[in-house]
Amino acid sequence: MAKRGRKPRRIDRVGIELEGGWNDRPHGLKGDASVSVTAEYVGEVVSAPIPPNRAHDWVMEHYPHHVNSTCGIHVHFSTRSKLDYALLMETDRENDSDSVDYVPFQKYLIESLQRWGQRMHIAQSSPFWSRLSGNNQYCKLGGYPEGQFFENTSRYHVTNYCYSRHGTVEIRVLPAFKHARFAASAIDWTIRSVERYLGTLVTNVPSVMFSLANLELPTIELNQVDSVEKTPYTLTMESPT
Repeated sequence: MAKRGRKPRRIDRVGIELEGGWNDRPHGLKGDASVSVTAEYVGEVVSAPIPPNRAHDWVMEHYPHHVNSTCGIHVHFSTRSKLDYALLMETDRENDSDSVDYVPFQKYLIESLQRWGQRMHIAQSSPFWSRLSGNNQYCKLGGYPEGQFFENTSRYHVTNYCYSRHGTVEIRVLPAFKHARFAASAIDWTIRSVERYLGTLVTNVPSVMFSLANLELPTIELNQVDSVEKTPYTLTMESPT
């Protein structure tokens, strides 16, 4: 398969979760109680951890035939450095934890995806816009990055810092678009948005860094785990440095 785009500098691997229905049973189909769509085979398909420039082709090959507003797309990514991961977790304590302003990266990502939606002429009736506004119980605004990181709690937010479980940041805000090309484009844009955000920051030490930068992390496994059956498959990787 052809590789797309420039090689990202800050993201190491990505994992994609696609929810929906298929006419033929896809490999690795898992049940998902949150998905309710009329199709022969319903649930989610999860990629192995792959290089970021392979995400577009994987989505085009595995995209569901049937989707509706109950279906979403989750994008996991691991970073090459612990500092980058910590910078994505930084919070603004002057704002409420249920506000998009509480997590600066989350605010940047939503504003970036809004620009993508306008550029792609996404209809105002699309679940895309309501999810960006936090009007979905599975991808609320704000959140608790440190709680997610250390205890794997409160994952139903736009951003989920599930390092202790998967070694990744999870982006939960994308809906399942009717056409695969829109989904692949949105995922590509999301990956580039992460790179752009990290590239704009002056490297400093956020409040959580004290507990992250000094960790002696062993070799970790990036897990993609079905949200209902909790069945993992893994790719062993060296821990970020």
